[in-house]
Amino acid sequence: MGLPRLVCAFLLAACCCCPRVAGVHIQSSQTVESSGLYTLQSILKAQLVKEDKDAQFYCELNYRLPSGNHMKESREVTVPVFYPTEKVWLEVEPVGMLKEGDRVEIRCLADGNPPPHFSISKQNPSTREAEEETTNDNGVLVLEPARKEHSGRYECQGLDLDTMISLLSEPQELLVNYVSDVRVSPAAPERQEGSSLTLTCEAESSQDLEFQWLREETGQVLERGPVLQLHDLKREAGGGYRCVASVPSIPGLNRTQLVNVAIFGPPWMAFKERKVWVKENMVLNLSCEASGHPRPTISWNVNGTASEQDQDPQRVLSTLNVLVTPELLETGVECTASNDLGKNTSILFLELERKLPEPESRGVVIVAVIVCILVLAVLGAVLYFLYKKGKLPCRRSGKQEITLPPSRKSELVVEVKSDKLPEEMGLLQGSSGDKRAPGDQGEKYIDLRH
Repeated sequence: MGLPRLVCAFLLAACCCCPRVAGVHIQSSQTVESSGLYTLQSILKAQLVKEDKDAQFYCELNYRLPSGNHMKESREVTVPVFYPTEKVWLEVEPVGMLKEGDRVEIRCLADGNPPPHFSISKQNPSTREAEEETTNDNGVLVLEPARKEHSGRYECQGLDLDTMISLLSEPQELLVNYVSDVRVSPAAPERQEGSSLTLTCEAESSQDLEFQWLREETGQVLERGPVLQLHDLKREAGGGYRCVASVPSIPGLNRTQLVNVAIFGPPWMAFKERKVWVKENMVLNLSCEASGHPRPTISWNVNGTASEQDQDPQRVLSTLNVLVTPELLETGVECTASNDLGKNTSILFLELERKLPEPESRGVVIVAVIVCILVLAVLGAVLYFLYKKGKLPCRRSGKQEITLPPSRKSELVVEVKSDKLPEEMGLLQGSSGDKRAPGDQGEKYIDLRH
């Protein structure tokens, strides 16, 4: 067997050799061990440059055996290459149009290894001076949540600590799109029934705006545009109206403002009458709701612990805790809402709950019904079995079945039917005076025996 042949190959990117590496020197050696084994060693010496930062090196061994030529490769290694920074630049994430509320990261990048020390500055819009921003340990400026005040011109500075050379990035404009607070005028509208009302909505934004008016209670879109006109106002027109200012080109960027319209009038009750199921001697929690302008107050005709809670500027909810007594069951409870323009009343009728059977009693009834059904089923089966076996006589009107003993099976039984009416049959009855049943049709059996 011939001596192993060692070929060391070094890859730069996808190359099989390294002609681009300047000053390459390969030193090989061979040692014969006392056991007869060979030890081969190859050393590569090269002067690396910045372009070699991603180079992968490996060693290839070729040798010959009786079975043929063979080859083995070492694992690939990347050699760190240090080189000075030549350029720094800014990157912003996420990419695209930003809006208030987003999480924005401004990051400095450089082409040196190791990277330089970074700092990020923002230009003051008043003084035009660059002011350094506070970054995290990785030199990244995080804006969370982003606001319109974060918009402006940013630049990155990279300081190479080995050469003490400072480099600046190209300035980059950052725009955080926004919608300002929405203003509605008039802010607290009050109108008489039958009058008209015009509501106007205003807002500012970094982009073109669209306006919508919605009814607060239902979410129904009433108008598209900044102006909402209401004519011939009724009591039902009172309540909340919401203006929505949005940027169509940036989903999720919008602001809203709610305005309550007050219609002058006496209180209006949520219900006129209502039935409440109760148990005697229980503490009952009753509620009564009324709306109107001016805001109504609610009183009760019975003693108890009452409290009021505003649902909106014209609507109030009153709750009453009271003990159920026989007198209260007889008279019921009234709540009265009143304001400067009048009053209105609701009545709550109290009804005792009907007692349901105890679970044990209902269980006994169910078991009894099931037992009865089973007994009837067994009795019916027994009767049907006896009938099929012939042990149960079947009586029919005007007929009598004669069962012969086995020894007289050859005797003939003839049935004779009479066409005479029941009245005529009565004349033919025997002297014994026997009477037939009312349903008897005059049939009789004659036993003819040989």
